[in-house]
Amino acid sequence: MLEAMRVAGEKNIPPDQATRDAMTAAGKTKVVVPIKLCVDAKGVVASTRVLKSSGFPAYDTKLATTIAKTWRYKPYLVNGTPTAICSVVTFIYQQRS
Repeated sequence: MLEAMRVAGEKNIPPDQATRDAMTAAGKTKVVVPIKLCVDAKGVVASTRVLKSSGFPAYDTKLATTIAKTWRYKPYLVNGTPTAICSVVTFIYQQRS
């Protein structure tokens, strides 16, 4: 629901090279990270919370921080009134062979 309302911020947020190397060393080819984000009535991300870690804290932090700093939304309207809303976004990162 929120995805269609996003007006700023990159959807693809890959891990940094050190994290990709750590994933390879750990034998992880795919990680799934659900993140709860709350958007205020102006469409600004008010909070983010990693619901399940990727197992790579640097990547979890990068996702949450990037979303909070760069993603913006059209205000969510309820009966024509801008309203705060929370939703979950799931990131799936898969390493290429």
